[in-house]
Amino acid sequence: MKIYNTIDKIEGNIITLKAQAFYRELAMVGNKLATVIKIEGENVSLQLMGSTKGISKNTHVKFLGKTMSIPLSDKLLGRVISPEGRPLDSGPEILGKERGIKGQVINPYTRKVPDKFIRTGIPSIDVYNS
Repeated sequence: MKIYNTIDKIEGNIITLKAQAFYRELAMVGNKLATVIKIEGENVSLQLMGSTKGISKNTHVKFLGKTMSIPLSDKLLGRVISPEGRPLDSGPEILGKERGIKGQVINPYTRKVPDKFIRTGIPSIDVYNS
């Protein structure tokens, strides 16, 4: 794990520092989780998953060497989890095969426009499908 002690810039929930990292790599900024969203030369920008409250320019940044993943199993069905895959309900820890969370962003201009109504039975959703 790589640990850095100097943050160059804090802007909103984005921090920038000089580091070696890879795109979408996870990092701990103090005790807050972040992910690499931009790399320009030696400058790495991280987006914190939460507020930068309590983060200063000398907060430790530890790169974790992995991307975001969650454990997948049948035990996940019906559970309430955090973005990191941790249970937020009163149920037990979710154990399963770790799977990366990634995917391509869908360009709304290039996707096929839906032309068939799919009834969900939920009025607040169906009203937008018509």
